[in-house]
Amino acid sequence: MSEIRRDPLRGHWTIIAHARGKRPSDFTRSAHATERGKVCPFCPGNERLTPEEVMAVRPSDDPANQPGWSVRVIPNKYPAVQNDLPERPIETGGLFERVPAMGVHELVILSPEHDRSCAQLSVDHWNTVLAVCQHRMHELWRDPNTQHVALFMNHGPAAGASREHPHMQIVSAPVSAPVSDRMLTSLRAHYKAKQTCMVCDILQSEVTQDVRIVAQDKTYVTIAPFASRLPYELWIVPRAHRSTFLSVPAGDRRRFATHLRDIFERLTNQLGNVPFNAILHSSRPGPDDPKAPFHWHFEIAPRLAELAGLEWGSGAHINPVSPEAAASQLKGDAPK
Repeated sequence: MSEIRRDPLRGHWTIIAHARGKRPSDFTRSAHATERGKVCPFCPGNERLTPEEVMAVRPSDDPANQPGWSVRVIPNKYPAVQNDLPERPIETGGLFERVPAMGVHELVILSPEHDRSCAQLSVDHWNTVLAVCQHRMHELWRDPNTQHVALFMNHGPAAGASREHPHMQIVSAPVSAPVSDRMLTSLRAHYKAKQTCMVCDILQSEVTQDVRIVAQDKTYVTIAPFASRLPYELWIVPRAHRSTFLSVPAGDRRRFATHLRDIFERLTNQLGNVPFNAILHSSRPGPDDPKAPFHWHFEIAPRLAELAGLEWGSGAHINPVSPEAAASQLKGDAPK
């Protein structure tokens, strides 16, 4: 029997269509052209094809914008926002509001190896990538006009990736993100009513029920959220209440790298090289506060199904794979 579930944090509704009973092999995965035979600007030796690097992890004596790096950060050649826009009028308070799209758009090239997947990156390498992301996000938050900094990854054309070479993106913007605003509203309302963090309460309930848990260790828990919008949608949530990823200390960051690699390996083993989007939900940097309403987490959304009329028109989603079934399969309880 199908049922409609409401996500307590984001507020959306999802129709969990149990009867459809789809597994990964039931989804149509459209073929797409690869970059084989084309010059990849993200590969070592092609640094001249990209804007000059912002930073890179390389031996200290190696010159910039040359091979030898393990992680490289560059400006996006086709940015969604720019920090050198001419003065434009700002219109707020009326029906039609607009502000200049001032900000920074950077690419974090995860590895010099073109075909190295997220599941194949070592824990040490993931830890380095995450440290680079923390550093760059800290730098972008220094701009007093910044209201939001997003860290995300698109893998595969169906998820919006224009390049095969593994990379993440960081975008700063002068306006807050609507999704973050909606989550913050829910979190504040919950705290006012319960004097507790909603995400902490969700996590405690999920661990107690243990029906949507994919993996857990002493620092992080991965769940298939109760009202998953997409098949195999996952949240990686830290057990400790911390509002921003930027305050995660080195030890916990490495544990996150270990957990993250494990989750990518589980997804690859069960679903194959499927397209996905991943995004970090985190507040601005600041001192840790047990009463801070936000609770950072990392979301991974495989793109096995396409959005259709109901999703676009109503904001509700149809998910043919229940989160309980997804968690069981990724945990290893279900047969492949």
